[in-house]
Amino acid sequence: MTRRPSGRSYLLLALLQVGALTLGATPSPAAAVPEPNDSRHLVNLDRLGASDLERAQAPLVALADQIQQRVAKQRLSGFTGVAVDVEARQVTLYWKGAPPAAFIKGLTMAEGVRLGTVAVPYSLAELDREARRIAQENQSTVASVGPRDDFRGLTVAVDREAVSGFRASADLASTIPLTVTTSARTEPASRWTDVVPYWSGNAIQRPVGSGNVVRCSTAFAGKTTSGTDVMVTSYHCGKNTEWKSPGNGWIVGNSNAGQASIDSMLITGSYYEGNMYVGDYQSNQGVPIYGAGNPALNSWVFSSGSHSGASVVQVQAVNKYINLEGVGTVGPGFYTVNTDGVASIGQGDSGGPIAQAVSVSGGTAIYGRGVITGGSPDTAGPCQGVQSSGRQCWRETFHVNIYEVMARWGITIGSSGGV
Repeated sequence: MTRRPSGRSYLLLALLQVGALTLGATPSPAAAVPEPNDSRHLVNLDRLGASDLERAQAPLVALADQIQQRVAKQRLSGFTGVAVDVEARQVTLYWKGAPPAAFIKGLTMAEGVRLGTVAVPYSLAELDREARRIAQENQSTVASVGPRDDFRGLTVAVDREAVSGFRASADLASTIPLTVTTSARTEPASRWTDVVPYWSGNAIQRPVGSGNVVRCSTAFAGKTTSGTDVMVTSYHCGKNTEWKSPGNGWIVGNSNAGQASIDSMLITGSYYEGNMYVGDYQSNQGVPIYGAGNPALNSWVFSSGSHSGASVVQVQAVNKYINLEGVGTVGPGFYTVNTDGVASIGQGDSGGPIAQAVSVSGGTAIYGRGVITGGSPDTAGPCQGVQSSGRQCWRETFHVNIYEVMARWGITIGSSGGV
């Protein structure tokens, strides 16, 4: 996707002051919404102005996907992580020890793409288990924890606002090497007139009394094993309630009880189509979602929340856990950063989609990568898309892995086949 300084606001965190409700702040009245527009249409990827960078990385992330899918299918225990380097045209596979020769031999690579392997002391399962333990046992002091970018240990970010933060950082103990830093705690973020069948990346809202509403975005449409249509969004947006389209009042569906640990819930009760809005926050254009999988470290993805619109961001950390106020320990997920310094994801984008262009047989397709949760207050800046008093937006944001969402709910997205 071409980077846009503003775009259709992708619902980032859950509201127009979504954080206000889910984190205890005072909600604001709903802002004005665009006029109803039912002239939706799908567009070819080539018409979306995909950047040279996105085209160059497509075969790399296809190989990264292939690796992760084969690891899951073959239930291999040594896998630790995968990263891409677009400039070098290389995918790096991190493995506890040496990966099986048969596994490497069975991989299919596009012309000009190289695969490098790096032996590390721990598997992803070992790193993940310890990261989850540290996050859950230190919810009052640890802001986030997850693998270092070399996958040889864990990085623990201590909440600098916590009274006992620095003492806690000295007290942290683990059998795995820890790199301790400080950071602010992630804050949750809070298209507009969608119609049946609903697309992902649209805006949804629920009333909270006195004429106020909470607004969020939706991430991806899917199907359960029984064939039920569902739409994925964030747990912190609001469980067990009815959601409507802001511009026309159409009922989008009802949310279930959700799962706090992966900040995820399902909306059911209507019809949902596997297409995702792209473009700015008032766009009526969309693309089909072909499949889903977790992103590779250093790869470029794009967000598409209903309040901020589409923007290209880079994956800077993977398999992280955060402690989200009012929710608890959330993860695993990944952090992204807007390298142009633009606060391109914000409140109202919560529950929205993170996606990526991937090389497939016959061309390029869009894969789901994650669900928007929230942003780092230290990276706040002027919002893109919807302009409303008190709305917060960020350059660095956290998103839940799509694999974990699919596994928890037993759903398929696109032709992913589930996990």
